[in-house]
Amino acid sequence: AAEVPFGQVISYGALAMLCGNPRASRAVGAAMKKNQISLIMPCHRVIQTGGKLGNYHGGQKNKIKEWLLQHEGAEI
Repeated sequence: AAEVPFGQVISYGALAMLCGNPRASRAVGAAMKKNQISLIMPCHRVIQTGGKLGNYHGGQKNKIKEWLLQHEGAEI
């Protein structure tokens, strides 16, 4: 599994590539959506290729995702 360090982000597509399947970005997104331990497994650090946040927990918690990334000092 790939580790995304504190204060950094990775795109769904790049994470799919790191997992060995560059065409699996939607599967990465689906896995992030099902993450029950989001602060331990920091899925908030996974963003869209164009730099948009994506839909954190189905879009219901995008403000939390934005706050977490700002808190970490991530450049988005």
